[in-house]
Amino acid sequence: MPKISVIVPAYKVERYLPRCVDSILAQTFTDFELILVDDGSPDNCGAICDEYAARDSRVRVIHQENAKVSAARNAGIEVCSGQWIAFVDPDDWLHHDYLRILYEAAEKDTDVVICDCLVTSLDVESDRDLDKVIFRNASLSDIEQNRIARTRVWGRLVRRSTLDNMRFIPGTEPAEDTCFNELFFRQDMKYRIMDAKLYYYYMRPDSAIHNNMGRGTLNSVEPILQRLQGIDDKEKRSRVIRRCYKNVLYARYLEMFAPDYGPVKQRCGELLRILRPYRKELDMKNRVIYGVLAASPQAYRLWRIRQDPTLLDYEKNQKRKMVSEKK
Repeated sequence: MPKISVIVPAYKVERYLPRCVDSILAQTFTDFELILVDDGSPDNCGAICDEYAARDSRVRVIHQENAKVSAARNAGIEVCSGQWIAFVDPDDWLHHDYLRILYEAAEKDTDVVICDCLVTSLDVESDRDLDKVIFRNASLSDIEQNRIARTRVWGRLVRRSTLDNMRFIPGTEPAEDTCFNELFFRQDMKYRIMDAKLYYYYMRPDSAIHNNMGRGTLNSVEPILQRLQGIDDKEKRSRVIRRCYKNVLYARYLEMFAPDYGPVKQRCGELLRILRPYRKELDMKNRVIYGVLAASPQAYRLWRIRQDPTLLDYEKNQKRKMVSEKK
């Protein structure tokens, strides 16, 4: 039984997949299995996966009809046998000590070990020597304040026994990572965080995060709300409800400048009406905050810009794009 199972879903990434897989197979920590899930990719991803499996006995391949990333990761989880699970996106790659450092950071009662990432648009990023890595225990509150830790499932090891029957929710793409984390994380779990940038996140222009984080995120709200039926934990219910509000409000803001904003605005209104009865489960502060932000798109806009002034550049680009399309 390997100590770590690395799960990589693959769809239309033939250009990037070899770099990703090579970085995994070159790890200094070698006691792992690599599960490549060919999600019905129409390019050469399936063949590339099979070539690696023929060369290295640690590689296992699953071929399935296209069902998107949540189902692909779930397929990998179902067959994995490691004590720990690592999710890696197929266009990203790893520092050569990634698995070793994360594994050694785990303590006996640790549930999740999280590292930092390097966001890059370069095709090649050299491994960096790490003179020292700082580990620290973290609370769920610490996780929620860390954007990468809160919104991504890569850049970490998850204890398989802690994961238990938890799975990704098909249909929540492109917000599947955030939805998974909200349902998975618990107050009583033990987290370890380190400041080392061991995961290389490739910011490519055609990635899902660029193209679908607006209206596409709306698809996540009703599926995640359905999971509330099985949750008794008051804190977790509140967190999930707030996540649903965030997904709707952010999508409404991002799409405000789109020429076909009308249908999106209508859908956001429908979802906010569905969420209204759940708002009573929030504490008074959040009840007021989300009530005001739901009622006023401009109030939400100003609130987001205050948090992230770079959104002003986003608005300028969107307005410029609209003017160009009208010509």
